[in-house]
Amino acid sequence: MVCHIVLLKCKSAITKQETLQLESALVSLEGKIPGLRQVIFNKNISPEGKQQGFTHGFYMMFENLAARDVYLTHPEHQQVKPFIRQVLADEPEAILVIDL
Repeated sequence: MVCHIVLLKCKSAITKQETLQLESALVSLEGKIPGLRQVIFNKNISPEGKQQGFTHGFYMMFENLAARDVYLTHPEHQQVKPFIRQVLADEPEAILVIDL
């Protein structure tokens, strides 16, 4: 299994509607991309104060690296990217991606 983790620094004026649209777009990828097993999106709820400005995040569980690689260039993934860009803060380090 490969866990694809994406942290987002969202603009301060993000609306509930934008949040719901992004969540819907991400979750809708399940069943469309081979090997994508699960997508979870949420707002940061940690009380630790170590989020360094990251306000939202999502993770995706893939069967293996090959499935993750298919996702990276998959047309359905490309259609979700505008929803992500729409909510990001206007700063160069507004997104962090790691795979485990």
